[in-house]
Amino acid sequence: MSRRPPRQDRPQQGNAARRSGQAHGRGHDRRPRPANPDRDGFVVGMHAAIAVLSNQPERVRAVHCWSRDRGVLQALSEAGVTSFVPAPPLDLGDEPLAQGVAIAVRPFAPLDLDSLLDRVPPDAGRLLLVLDGITDTRNLGAIVRSAAFFGVAGVILPRDRAASITPAAERIARGGASVVPIAEVTNIAQTLVALRDRGWWSVGTALSDDAVSLWDVRIDRPLALVLGAEDRGIRPLVAKRCDQLAVLPALGPMQSLNVASFATAALAALKRPAADRKR
Repeated sequence: MSRRPPRQDRPQQGNAARRSGQAHGRGHDRRPRPANPDRDGFVVGMHAAIAVLSNQPERVRAVHCWSRDRGVLQALSEAGVTSFVPAPPLDLGDEPLAQGVAIAVRPFAPLDLDSLLDRVPPDAGRLLLVLDGITDTRNLGAIVRSAAFFGVAGVILPRDRAASITPAAERIARGGASVVPIAEVTNIAQTLVALRDRGWWSVGTALSDDAVSLWDVRIDRPLALVLGAEDRGIRPLVAKRCDQLAVLPALGPMQSLNVASFATAALAALKRPAADRKR
């Protein structure tokens, strides 16, 4: 975080106006306005807030900052914030990840599959993440955070019967949901067929007699890594549509991982540095 002296346009306390044109608060009233539960959710924490402000400013309804840390104020200024409500939102409650910053946001708007694939050509070494029915919001947020860390080109989610990108997921993702393109689709199995037609090689993670080690998967081509739900893994039809099945061999007595932990380990294997790519 930059520690250089604040610029003259450092955010001023008093209302929720932003340089990007968001709705203004009342300059004379220092109390935070109650959120509209039907329209607002809160993304909290400096990193998550800055990611939304920088990448999705159209979603921002109000900025709250009750931190006195100069680094936080400078980061908000550099993200285009000129003023803010100097107190936590009334509806936030006890949020340990807040770090003195919260923004009220409009709902997350996922891409459709074509829009995502138009942004992400199937170049060698590029990786998509396909989630077949992750239902736990915290797991989804953690997976998206890992996807951002490893430079995943995009995440694909089912539209129904699965966790979606909510403010709660964004809090856990720590800004990842604003950095990684995310699409929702109606059918994961059909999506894998569409990916194949676009030049992607899909690798499903499943226990199977013909599954290979993830370390043996060729990583010199565009890959779509498919992860299944916490309790059942990927569904049989989804597994059938994958081009290849793979497992992550255990090195110790524990033979299973939480899906979010597994995603991190699998991404590390498939996104390992070029010097380590023996295949």
